[in-house]
Amino acid sequence: MTLAYVNAIFVVLTFIFWVITSWSNNHYNIDIYEGLLICFEACILSSSLYSIKGFGYKTYVKIINSIGFGIHVLALMAMLYYIRLFQFDQLF
Repeated sequence: MTLAYVNAIFVVLTFIFWVITSWSNNHYNIDIYEGLLICFEACILSSSLYSIKGFGYKTYVKIINSIGFGIHVLALMAMLYYIRLFQFDQLF
């Protein structure tokens, strides 16, 4: 159940970051990779909300939440490694 909350928070923060960056860069066209990432995150968000609503006992919801959580953890570890590798002092 906590995986669903963590996934939902991560996806919402990803969407907020995407909207802020798209507006600040006047970037209105979406390429195929960005579209696939948005669709993937929307799938994880819908699965997380489905699990939060009380249907978390279904097998495919558990699988999607687990895969989404694993990918989010791997992405976070890759970002932290990248920041550590290049000795960033600030993000922006």
